[in-house]
Amino acid sequence: MNWGKGIIIAMLLFIGFILFLVINLMVQRVDLQSEDYYQREINYEEEINQVRNANALPQKVKLLKQATFIVVQLPDSIALTSVVVSFIRPDDQQQDKQFRIQGTRSFLIHKSKLTTGKYMVEIRYDADGKHCLQKETIFI
Repeated sequence: MNWGKGIIIAMLLFIGFILFLVINLMVQRVDLQSEDYYQREINYEEEINQVRNANALPQKVKLLKQATFIVVQLPDSIALTSVVVSFIRPDDQQQDKQFRIQGTRSFLIHKSKLTTGKYMVEIRYDADGKHCLQKETIFI
């Protein structure tokens, strides 16, 4: 075999590899984290204030991972209202889950309701008349 055939084979293999990558990347689904991200960007200052309000509280909402459950524990010393826990899946919007907590200080979420992977958890609530927001990232 001479150099010409080797170069042609190498070029064909490289072109085949590039085509393989392009086809695989075109098939991948890409979801937006939020459909209204422009509006969320405009309201980002309000979100920062909500995080500050949550950080100023003496106790925060706790998110605990156990073997089969995720436990959301509300503090006893603070009266929280309108508690909403959102599990946001960055790669698949259809797997997002939202739970409203009322009448309890400890809320259990069975892990079978959530698929394995990365979740960004947003906990929104009102405390002392102020809107609060806590954010965490968990892996299930």
